[in-house]
Amino acid sequence: MKTRIITFLMFVCGLGMQAQGVRWGVEGGYNLSHSTEATGWKSGFNIGVTAEYGLSGGWYLDGALKLSSKPTVKDNSTNIYFGPDVPDGWSRDKVSATPYYLELPVRVGYKFGITDGCKLFVAAGPYVGVGLWGSGKWVMEHQNEPDGAVERSHGKIGNVYDSYMRRMAYGANARVGVEFGGHLQVSLGYDLQLNSYRHSRHGEDHNQVMGINVGWKF
Repeated sequence: MKTRIITFLMFVCGLGMQAQGVRWGVEGGYNLSHSTEATGWKSGFNIGVTAEYGLSGGWYLDGALKLSSKPTVKDNSTNIYFGPDVPDGWSRDKVSATPYYLELPVRVGYKFGITDGCKLFVAAGPYVGVGLWGSGKWVMEHQNEPDGAVERSHGKIGNVYDSYMRRMAYGANARVGVEFGGHLQVSLGYDLQLNSYRHSRHGEDHNQVMGINVGWKF
């Protein structure tokens, strides 16, 4: 998978040499993240600078350097069977974390003219990211005695990259949006992390993010 991403980036760089021009911009928006092992969605944000390279026709290359928060939550429940004459017990653990990444998405896109001053665009490509900082917390509850007593413990995670999460991330991203007046862009995006964001000892899990962004191209 890493080889394919590197090959694609080399292909994109080659296309960039034929670019007709570059436009710089700024962009920010709202993230809604949900890992494959989670029970709900969590809110975050993204903000950064963008660059767009025009190619022939309506084709273009789009890239960005962004700070992005992608909160996650893992909630596991397990039933414990004591026997036919004793009620079943249970065990539950929940880990929530808010990691912050510096991300570099690169996309190939196409713009469709709708009306004068208004264009529809679609784009897709890979992204890579590195974790900068992040914190979290954990809660554990379990009923391990037939008498029904519940034990509870909890704590904080000072730096999620020290023991819980992988610092490097890579995946695929796509977006669709509308450009007004050649400058203002409003888009919907989707990111899927292809490598597990958790260390292997904590199990396999992949983060996915839906985003609503507003940007301005100069």
